[in-house]
Amino acid sequence: RVQWLKDINSYIYGGRMSKKWWVWGLVLIMTLQIVAAIGISPAKTTIISEKTQSYSGKIMVINDEHQKFEFTISVEGELKPYVTLQTTSLDLGANDEYGYIYFDVALPEEVPSGNSLANIVLEQDLKPKGKNVASAKLIINHKLIVVGTYPDKFVTVKVNLNDLGKEIEMISEV
Repeated sequence: RVQWLKDINSYIYGGRMSKKWWVWGLVLIMTLQIVAAIGISPAKTTIISEKTQSYSGKIMVINDEHQKFEFTISVEGELKPYVTLQTTSLDLGANDEYGYIYFDVALPEEVPSGNSLANIVLEQDLKPKGKNVASAKLIINHKLIVVGTYPDKFVTVKVNLNDLGKEIEMISEV
């Protein structure tokens, strides 16, 4: 009746299988249960300031695990004053496969040369579950990149530093 249990026991403790593999197997099994599959599409938006001064966009939040999530949405970064969120919170129910976040960008007349950045941040709202409980919350970023115009003449410089012990060597590429 319990021969299969005896076979497994002799396999484990008979030296045929390392205990390290069993520990890693248990860790893997435990972590598979706590992974939440939430994603966004697209992960970034690039706006060329020469082509447009205003932009309206949307971000799809995908709920693959069909769990209930509540998010607070905010903007961070140097472009924060120019980004307006039409959606400041998002509630995804267990039956919702996806939801949308709408935003507008109104660029100033003069955009600095190069890339200017902002992040649209989705932060999970957690309800306290009790005293002395440690928990982790989900934070997802959507990167918003605005490419400013370059002047007619410009130089791009790349600087590399090599630590040689007591000296530091600086190499620049133009």
